[in-house]
Amino acid sequence: MSTEAHVTDLTRPPTAMEIALQIPAPVQHIVLPAKSLSIVSLLRSSIIPGPCAMLNPELSHTAPWISSIIPSAIFKPEDLLQMALPPIRVVEAVEKALLTLLSAAPQSIIAAHLSDQPGVPKHLPLWVVTYWKAAHRVRNVRQMWRTSLEWAQKGTVGSSYGRQALERLNKNLTHLAWDDSLKGDVRSSTSLSSISECIPAYLSNALLTGSHINQLLAQLRRRLETLPEIGWTASHSLVGPDMISSIVAASKDTPENVEHLRKYDAIRLLEFDLVGGHTASVGGVAYINDNHYTAVVLRVRDRYLGYGDSMNGRMPKDLRCAMLWWIARSMDKGLDGGGDVPIDQWIQHLPITSQPTYDGHSFGMLAVNALTHHYAPEISLLSAF
Repeated sequence: MSTEAHVTDLTRPPTAMEIALQIPAPVQHIVLPAKSLSIVSLLRSSIIPGPCAMLNPELSHTAPWISSIIPSAIFKPEDLLQMALPPIRVVEAVEKALLTLLSAAPQSIIAAHLSDQPGVPKHLPLWVVTYWKAAHRVRNVRQMWRTSLEWAQKGTVGSSYGRQALERLNKNLTHLAWDDSLKGDVRSSTSLSSISECIPAYLSNALLTGSHINQLLAQLRRRLETLPEIGWTASHSLVGPDMISSIVAASKDTPENVEHLRKYDAIRLLEFDLVGGHTASVGGVAYINDNHYTAVVLRVRDRYLGYGDSMNGRMPKDLRCAMLWWIARSMDKGLDGGGDVPIDQWIQHLPITSQPTYDGHSFGMLAVNALTHHYAPEISLLSAF
């Protein structure tokens, strides 16, 4: 979740006000939930305070909230956890006013909605506006999940299959790191315009789209970055279905096109990292037969090409040929294959949960879970039901 003020022009350096609106890094873990927190843990968390009661109409304007006095010396970041949130419309108006003020020099924010409460620091740092905005986003994400889970709970009453589905969902949400990318996060490899497009797919038997998979991979990447004990660094790459499909397409194209067409830029960049030793492994989700997701892992030094299919299928011929073509192509460019084992003998089974015959929709979650388990074995494979 972004904790920085909005910057419209990324080509220029941030203004002093934009910098002042950034939540200090040491404070973020105090006032906001950690990015590694799972959906289930977020639902149980009480770190975000509730909204304030109905606001006095006089406080709907920005003037009562902005002050030229420096922040109160008694203020501590922990104080925010006990302060109700002002309405989001007021927060956004105050943020806009701060970013557009030209002559005045605001120094602090007044918690105008709490002015009648004793013991509340009157003048707060400017970055509190960004915190309030972020806190509202967290509340919205948490409420969406809570509402959806309540809906799922009601829909499973009296159904053994439904109870099993809900149990499996809860296991998914125990591993799935929360992130407001569920509402559209530009830092992710994909951005969803509305949470309503996303939540039902995770909660029902709707098929996940490529955007959902990219979203899950982005969250998995961040989750792994918080687990230093597994040695996750930039030397590992997670790629989505589009990248795997691009490799398949490139394997059928001419060498000249693969070297020069812009649509293959990502492949050439990943090849460069592989050959240069910057990337040790590539894990990804493949979309096969126009209706199914599977997991693929390439570890060159271990001469390992893992493939996991929750329907227990073998790697399709075109995908198999494409991956072997790509490995051979990278070796031609100087990639150390780690021995004399023929690359067609690298293919091995990647552990993955098998779907029951009556489950025709969970393969996307299971493919991502297989990658999660591969890179962090302490995170178990999901149980079939």
